[in-house]
Amino acid sequence: MSFCADTIKKSFGERFREACADSGLKDTQDDLAKVFDVSGVMIWSYRNGEKIPRMARAIHIAKVLDVSVEWLLTGRGSKCVSAQDDAETMLLNSFRRSPEVLKDAILRFIGTAHPQQHTERKS
Repeated sequence: MSFCADTIKKSFGERFREACADSGLKDTQDDLAKVFDVSGVMIWSYRNGEKIPRMARAIHIAKVLDVSVEWLLTGRGSKCVSAQDDAETMLLNSFRRSPEVLKDAILRFIGTAHPQQHTERKS
């Protein structure tokens, strides 16, 4: 295996672990295996940089984790698909980790502050 392939795999494992931790998903091997429809051994291999998913699986993983496929696989480009800057990324990650009651309160507040956007979302 070439040096470049080794570097990409190690970096993929680090990025996969980071994205899983940031996602708010249960971070156990079995839970992630169910979410990504792979074996627990495959999750271990991803986490430890032993394997990199094929493109179709990488797209699914990136979509679930709300990260860009390019960042997940290569480390290039923006990590977060939907956030525009570090502040939005921090807010999104904090929201995801919040208890449901707090998420509901935040959404009610946003609806009060921006009623037109809140109404459009419910449609």
